[in-house]
Amino acid sequence: MKLDLLVKTIVLFFILNTMSMVGFTQIVQSDCSAPGYVEAFYKEDADQITLQTTYTPAPTIFFPSPSPSLYAYQNNQDDVDIPEALSDTILSALIAVYNATSLPQADSVINIYNIHPYETFTMSRLYLAADTTYPWAMNLWNEIAPTGQPFIDSLMVRYAMVSDSAYWLSNSSDLVVRLISDSNYNAPALSLVFELIPEVTYAEMIPALGDGDNITATINLDHVELIYSVGWGDCLAGCIQRRFWKFKVYYDCEVEFMESYGSSNPPYPPLITSIPENSYNSPNAYPNPLESHIKLCNTPENAHYAIFNMMGQELTRGNIDKDGIIDLNFLSPGEFLLRMVSEETSQFIRLVKY
Repeated sequence: MKLDLLVKTIVLFFILNTMSMVGFTQIVQSDCSAPGYVEAFYKEDADQITLQTTYTPAPTIFFPSPSPSLYAYQNNQDDVDIPEALSDTILSALIAVYNATSLPQADSVINIYNIHPYETFTMSRLYLAADTTYPWAMNLWNEIAPTGQPFIDSLMVRYAMVSDSAYWLSNSSDLVVRLISDSNYNAPALSLVFELIPEVTYAEMIPALGDGDNITATINLDHVELIYSVGWGDCLAGCIQRRFWKFKVYYDCEVEFMESYGSSNPPYPPLITSIPENSYNSPNAYPNPLESHIKLCNTPENAHYAIFNMMGQELTRGNIDKDGIIDLNFLSPGEFLLRMVSEETSQFIRLVKY
């Protein structure tokens, strides 16, 4: 009897020791399909993750240049286009985690913290600067297309771009035009293509502001590894704290939770999709993502707010009323920063508007 007990003790010790070394994992069968509006939302994430994974700093350019007034170039389509096959693979993995409702950790990254990749690269908009002595530049200013500049026009047609806003550079004859597209592209590479045109002073993607939540993907032979992370603590300068959740998504849509690590759990969800059971007495905003209005909760007395776009430009400001409801119908779909300020604190919350 004592020998049996000793053997059982040794076996139990071995099992517990093995579990402590490899960590506790869970695997469930999921689904890689979703309703159209969910797929469209996560397609943006998949394109962003793909661009972060594959971006190369310069396209391949060839200049025959038969004369100073005649020039031509050819850019590698793969440099500007986001690789569709890779994006679709990552999209399927993201949706599988979204559908893995029986995994508590999937609920954490999808519903509680609502994690999406940080917009390191803008994908559908860029800035172009040009001297207003060129007639085509003024046509861009006046949103006239075609502009009369053949290379500008060909790129705008090829990448379905239009001019939607413009402003003058101070102490300069240059104006800056924002070009937008209804499709996603490798905007840094596309900016370099525009800069090859001699009349263009410069072209650049719209830079991201600060730091925040993120998702990274690694493609393996039998699965996609997704790592979700929440960042907090002075994220405008670079998040001081970060918590990670790692998943394996197999190509048959099984989802395996591997581990969580990093800083201890954030004191409150930075993006809240419903009223939390425990609001942690910290200021927050819901619903988020939003359609038209948000409600601010747990705000200090005499607080006010300001809303910025991801370039840091202030769009609106006001005092926070007792009901805490703010009408944001005027905002276009996209990402924004809400700043709440009081005598005691100043805090940023990232907003997403459909």
